[in-house]
Amino acid sequence: MRKTILTFICAIVVLCLVVLPAQAVELHLEEGIYNEREYQEVIFITGEPVLLTGTVQKGGGRGGRGGRDNTGSLSTSLTYKLQNQDGSITLTRTASYSSTAESKMDNRQTIYVTNLDRLTETITVGSQRYTLTDYLFSKSALVDSQPVVDYFSGTWTGRKIYNVNGNQAQITVETWGDTVGYDHAWGSTETQRIDGTIRFQGEVTIEDRTYPQNWSGTFQVNISFNRTRDLTYHANEPTPISFAGGYIETIQEEGILRYEANLPEFGRDGLVRDTWGRRHVTGSTRLATMPTQRWLPVPSYRDLENHWARGPILELASLESFSTKGDYFGPRLDMSRGEFAYALVKLTDLQGSQAAQEQTQTFNPFDRFRNQETQEVSPFSDVATSHPSYQQIKAISEANIMTGVTPGRFSPDGTLTRAEAITAMIKALGFERLAPLQNPITPYNDDRNIPYWARDAIYVAAEMGIVSGDSFGNVLPNQAMSRAEAAVFLQRFVHYLQHDLKTEYRERLINFR
Repeated sequence: MRKTILTFICAIVVLCLVVLPAQAVELHLEEGIYNEREYQEVIFITGEPVLLTGTVQKGGGRGGRGGRDNTGSLSTSLTYKLQNQDGSITLTRTASYSSTAESKMDNRQTIYVTNLDRLTETITVGSQRYTLTDYLFSKSALVDSQPVVDYFSGTWTGRKIYNVNGNQAQITVETWGDTVGYDHAWGSTETQRIDGTIRFQGEVTIEDRTYPQNWSGTFQVNISFNRTRDLTYHANEPTPISFAGGYIETIQEEGILRYEANLPEFGRDGLVRDTWGRRHVTGSTRLATMPTQRWLPVPSYRDLENHWARGPILELASLESFSTKGDYFGPRLDMSRGEFAYALVKLTDLQGSQAAQEQTQTFNPFDRFRNQETQEVSPFSDVATSHPSYQQIKAISEANIMTGVTPGRFSPDGTLTRAEAITAMIKALGFERLAPLQNPITPYNDDRNIPYWARDAIYVAAEMGIVSGDSFGNVLPNQAMSRAEAAVFLQRFVHYLQHDLKTEYRERLINFR
């Protein structure tokens, strides 16, 4: 489940963190957007926005590969070779970073601090040569790992100083910014905002004559990097075929870069004649990877013909999120707690995430002998280790998404209620702490029927528009969920992860902040 995030732009180096489970963080240090073959970023050092395209090679550590040293610091280096469209402007850069991670809050949160250890950079514009002579950089980010979503936020500041043609002039670029995003099994999004200033002081030579110049400008860059995982139904046209159609899973990554700048007016000779003359410029660019597609298995349920929940049931069944086998799904039957736990773990890859975290634990060569001597004991007296959903029930209880009905009892065959389903969803997202401390009142007419343990979750779900009441304004917290209703509920949860979170973290942040 964890992969991804980042981008930046402009002349300063901005570190990007790919959010993975705690103690498994990898660094993406690129300053722009990219796909499988191409990398792009924008610089403002000439007083004009210049889009550069090229390649970035990643390395670091011994043998040219990134890795951790004996202090646990993760080191990475990047080599850039870029140019503008006609090749008249080129950039070469080598950057080396080191990043440390510190776990806090019972290992639920991780604080990253990144340093820029070494940076060389040369930009050539015709006969002009810009050479980096000094740099400063500081970045820190915090990752909050919730059961099925990792949320992160970071800030940075930086400064670069260039000499032009030796000591003819000096250019100073300063930037500061913030980044926010999330990562989960159904996608990831990171949105960055970068503000910057650029100052030129010195002389410019034109046709053997030297002119003093002193100008400044400002810019703002918004970048988003997005990974999507979508499902589409593909119907088979030849009617005489063993299956009518099925779902296709499509995964794609996309980077979007938008900028605006307030820069001085230059004359035809390239000189700033009027220090008060200004111009506002904007632009954008986008890069996307080639979509990867995969057919999902086709379930063969025979009791869903013309059923109102047929689509959601088949969609989730193609993801193998139901433990039901055979030709009959039983949409009118009650959904059990064990079946719901199984489905939610499968849909969010919760079990895989926890396994990845366990693999990062310190290796002990004697563990394999200890495992042979001891037999696993179930945390619940009514869920044997041989139970078909044992691993999923264990994973969801350890994540505190669904706990036992009483100490030591999970009741896997017990009927699932709407309150239990809503509470599990809000806990999975890590949103339960968003409720007020003092016994929050929900907008539903049957508010008094909400169990005390579900009140915070239902309040948050209502406030965020995740759950709505029926036509009479009731949430029906103690009503049992049928298997069809649970399938629709789980599909809406997946759609929230796919689309609603992206809207909050990308479209709203870029367009309105």
